[in-house]
Amino acid sequence: MILPCFPRNLGEIRSRKYSEMVWWRAGYVASTRANANRTTGLPNTYKEPVSNDGITRLYEIHQHACDRLANDPNEFDRVDAITALRRVVGKRVKELKEIYQLRELPTGAKPKGDLELLEYFGIIRPFMLRRLIDIRNFVEHQDSSPPPASECLMFADLVWYFLRSTDGLAKVRGADAHLSSAQSGSRGL
Repeated sequence: MILPCFPRNLGEIRSRKYSEMVWWRAGYVASTRANANRTTGLPNTYKEPVSNDGITRLYEIHQHACDRLANDPNEFDRVDAITALRRVVGKRVKELKEIYQLRELPTGAKPKGDLELLEYFGIIRPFMLRRLIDIRNFVEHQDSSPPPASECLMFADLVWYFLRSTDGLAKVRGADAHLSSAQSGSRGL
């Protein structure tokens, strides 16, 4: 599916020509702007995703959120940042859940929620991450105002620390993922 990158305000609509529209398609970006490298940093042809490495990609999405919060962000910038930060958390949680097959481990009754599952195994403390998810849901589903820029920046820092603290666990793949009671204590990984 191809989605246009729509202008933010009426002045931007008037200043754009049809040939300057930027189109997004399944992770690939195309720009027909003649001098795209100078203005957007994008080439005039389709561009491969910046990274195929899941870990690096999450930091790129995080950086996008931080970029949205730079230079006096408006309400839409803050919404975009909160949404991107939520996406980063969701992707990392999903990675960890799949790498270690946490739902399939024979440990008895496990919590239903993904964040609670990671907490059960001693991987994270989910209080602030739950708050980010709740704010994102209010902003997206109830059209609420996003938090002020300072709070959004605090969430950006929180997500950065979440990424950094789980990078080691996310780097393990496939057969390398195993549990050892000597390494993990009573319940943790």
